[in-house]
Amino acid sequence: MRTFLVKCLAATALVAQSSPSPEPQLAGVHEPTARFWRPIRGFASAQLAYAPVPHPVLRDGAALHWLPDPLLASASWAGGEVEQLVFAWPHRALVLLDASRSPEWHVLAVPASTWTSPAGICIDSAREQVVLLDAAGPSLLRIDLADLRGGNAVFESTPLPPSWSAAKGIAFDVARDRILGFEPHTGALLQHPDTEPGASAGTLRPVPELLAFGFAPAENLDHDLFVSSGDQRMLTSQWTWNAAGIDVETATLLGTVATSSWSPPSPDPSAIAYDDLRDRLIVNDGEVDEMPIYAGANAFESSRTGVVSRSTTTVPYTREPVGVTFHSATRTFYISDDDADRIHVLDTGPDGLLHTADDTRRSFVVNNFCTDPEDLAFDNTTGELWIAGGETNLVHRLRPGSNGIFDGTAPNGDDLLLTVAVSPLGVSDPEGIAVRPSDGGVYVIGMPKTTLLHVDAAGQFVRTITLPSTGLRKPAGLVFAPRSSGTGDSLYLVDRGVDNDSDPNENDGMLFEYGVPGSTPGNQPPIANAGPDVTTVITQPAHLAGIASDDGLPGPLTIQWSRLSGPGSATFATPNQAATDVTFSAAGSHVCQLLVTDGEFAASDTVTVTVQSAPGTAVERAIAHGDDDAEQRGTTIDRASRSLELVVDGSVSQIVGMRFQSLAIPPGAVITSAYLQFTTDKNKSIATQLSIAGQASDNAPVFLAVANNISSRPRTTATVGWAPVPWTIVGEAGPNQRCPDLASIVQEIVSRPGWVSGNSMVFVITGTGTRTAASFNKNPSRAPRLLVTYTM
Repeated sequence: MRTFLVKCLAATALVAQSSPSPEPQLAGVHEPTARFWRPIRGFASAQLAYAPVPHPVLRDGAALHWLPDPLLASASWAGGEVEQLVFAWPHRALVLLDASRSPEWHVLAVPASTWTSPAGICIDSAREQVVLLDAAGPSLLRIDLADLRGGNAVFESTPLPPSWSAAKGIAFDVARDRILGFEPHTGALLQHPDTEPGASAGTLRPVPELLAFGFAPAENLDHDLFVSSGDQRMLTSQWTWNAAGIDVETATLLGTVATSSWSPPSPDPSAIAYDDLRDRLIVNDGEVDEMPIYAGANAFESSRTGVVSRSTTTVPYTREPVGVTFHSATRTFYISDDDADRIHVLDTGPDGLLHTADDTRRSFVVNNFCTDPEDLAFDNTTGELWIAGGETNLVHRLRPGSNGIFDGTAPNGDDLLLTVAVSPLGVSDPEGIAVRPSDGGVYVIGMPKTTLLHVDAAGQFVRTITLPSTGLRKPAGLVFAPRSSGTGDSLYLVDRGVDNDSDPNENDGMLFEYGVPGSTPGNQPPIANAGPDVTTVITQPAHLAGIASDDGLPGPLTIQWSRLSGPGSATFATPNQAATDVTFSAAGSHVCQLLVTDGEFAASDTVTVTVQSAPGTAVERAIAHGDDDAEQRGTTIDRASRSLELVVDGSVSQIVGMRFQSLAIPPGAVITSAYLQFTTDKNKSIATQLSIAGQASDNAPVFLAVANNISSRPRTTATVGWAPVPWTIVGEAGPNQRCPDLASIVQEIVSRPGWVSGNSMVFVITGTGTRTAASFNKNPSRAPRLLVTYTM
């Protein structure tokens, strides 16, 4: 697998492939935790650097500058360095950082009539032009770099075929001297000029929530295409036309068993597990009970060579046993039902046999996070349960909560959940999932049917393996178990064949055994965790409980603490250690960054340190009722929304109100800090500017379904502006989702003559752009919170 190069490299000429493949091939998938810093030409990456994915960002020393629209940012390269960086500002301007000679900034104001709907930008280094896609028309707008540097807004317009109106993002393919556009909902690549009219430039995977699109040099300085998704995990896929750079691994077919010939038969085997204590494969059939050949058995126990020794039935508790897995230490089976969205837990009792009188059984629902639970896999090393999510294109990892058992996620239970989108990794409709004991990897099968996906225990992409297509029709359950002959392990896969819905008399179930090559460890990005936010006083240092870890490749881990923002100065006791103390010269809110690099990849995390001038009392309240967070669209009040759009919802700019009850802040309190904490409900990264005010009221009343009930409320003189950074992780409630200090607003309210402890406060948010937060109605535990610190 090829990865980004992050070292400083000399400029190298790029030569076009002599006979490029017409279709791009997936060369890898990258996690957002790997920040791919690329040095600006003439600088070390620690001084001035650019990260093209997953969200383009410019680093100037310790400061980070997020580019306003990821699809309107592009770079040209000299070897492994950024030579030119251009981005279109939403308010009719082009900005160029030119390091081709000596680093210079150029800002060009663009007349309002120049473009209507900018959808992509790139640098045509062959013609020394900046090219912008205007989806209205559609057309390409070109401006010479010389005119941009000189401040001359001289553009040349080239009309495009209508198919380009749906394109998002463009990129200059230097190896083939063409402009590529991307249609995110179909995955189609468009090209200009179209050397073969009607011919496709290739097809990628659909990325409906497209975040970034562009070429960048890979490890060998070939330019590969990188496409970032703005969904929950912000994964970046790497596509190449240089097939020599891709590691292709293929499994070996070792044996087949016709489950259709068992007695009674299994025409649609959908699940398989391995009972290592009794050396038996457990096969479940989710359809046979619907067919004339059903003879009272849909659960089969077989040797690894396919000889059935025992058969039973799940019908008394489920007719859809589509997934099965086994916890060896407790002799517990987990069986999923994709009709009821439920997982059955069966303890086999003293006799160790499934479906006997001493079994105990319970179940839990998963429909609040998985609406198509197909196969299951239990990790006997970590004690975690994996679920293949079928048509949702997701797999899920459950970890028991404090009660120590699997019972689903809140509000059904207290399990901890990790969700992984597998379609960006090359597999859709995951039907089968297995944990491989020999490497701890998680393996997934779906569509295409011959692609076996391998991810690690954290859901990170490792590789794909091609299965021989011989006999495969409808792969379903997976399990790793000892080989039927010889040493090592095999992958056992059950195949449903033709569905009984199309042929009620079909009987074509199969069991395949494959030899799967072991994985070769490659360098994985390091992990940076800056630790929890800290509150301290000016007279005491703050302890930062950072954590840095790595796989040891390719070299030693470098750790560096720095302060990104805050008043005064900061002094780190041991800036090159993950855990350190830091002292501040001034009270206020300070954002500190932990940056770790392994010589190839980098990762960073931030922590907010609140420094108080004197010890204070903290008050924290969350939205406590569904009528206490509301949105006003036009004149209409919505108190039932499951998300709070701050503040543009679709094309409507709305006003958001939040009410916090029973605030135990006494009259005369001196407010030292206050802020609102939100939880991300949807990924949003467009430029956003918000204004926060309070209601000028001694005791703010609840929101009512009355016209203008938010906008009509009198507001405080004090207001606070907020330009939130992109919210890229659903469920995140950290510094990115925390507004600036609202002490001035809260102070104005508690200083009112009628304020008493226990009264309520309302905050009103207006502005432009969109950040989407969870509301009380979506999840009370993720509702907005108000945190206030005061002294007397």
